[in-house]
Amino acid sequence: MRRVFRSAEHNETFLRDGAVLAQLLTEEEAHALQRFYWNEAPSSGPGFHATMFSHDAEYRARVDEKIKEYLSHRLAMFLDDYRCVVGNFVVKEHSRPETEVSLHQDWTFVDERLMRSVNVWCPLIDTDASNGGQSIFKGSHRIVDVLRGPYFPNPFVTHAATIAEKYLMDVPLRAGQAIIYDHALVHATPPNQSRQTRVAANMVLVPGEAQLLHCYLDQDAPRARPELFAIDDGFFLHNKIGDRPGGRFLGYVDNAIPAIALDQLALVTA
Repeated sequence: MRRVFRSAEHNETFLRDGAVLAQLLTEEEAHALQRFYWNEAPSSGPGFHATMFSHDAEYRARVDEKIKEYLSHRLAMFLDDYRCVVGNFVVKEHSRPETEVSLHQDWTFVDERLMRSVNVWCPLIDTDASNGGQSIFKGSHRIVDVLRGPYFPNPFVTHAATIAEKYLMDVPLRAGQAIIYDHALVHATPPNQSRQTRVAANMVLVPGEAQLLHCYLDQDAPRARPELFAIDDGFFLHNKIGDRPGGRFLGYVDNAIPAIALDQLALVTA
């Protein structure tokens, strides 16, 4: 497996647990990046929303540029020759319903048989379980090897109650501190029950040499087979999430939604 972190200790922790914590921004930098979000006409959408789902391509590009400006050089100190693909804000409004994000895995971005892609989640205020902080299932990136994409069914939902009770752990973070995690790691964020909107900077990174991948499932075709495409790094700035990719078609994705047994969950914590 290709190396992820420059530090051997960080790399070992990441491969075992699926996540590493890192201090990326000072408190002042975190507040400055949050001011940028508020100055950029933030969405008045649902309780939880992410800027990469905006239909305004210019807005997505401005956000991506600013987040890369703040995070890319810091991440280069931790990661072993990884490139930044797309940055966006993930937001949980206060005093609104539907701010919980249930347990899930993120999408596939690379060939995970050879290398791992990572997500960087950096809150711009202090976070914990009360305002929508991160919760992770350590080691869960090793349970199944499947391709994932927007609107794919979630194979872990069958055991959601057991995972939440036995395996999910909260990860409180200070403003500017980040969790760098494997995109296959099962994670969730509880509802924002505070009186302050929670804004976090988010970044997708892949190995410098990696071919970027994207899985597609036609929501309007109930019997559709998931498809796999090779895409370029500008895809998430120029394409709407959920639209059919214009990249190179690589084939169909079979066995994308495996059945997961309870004993598989326990193996990664043994």
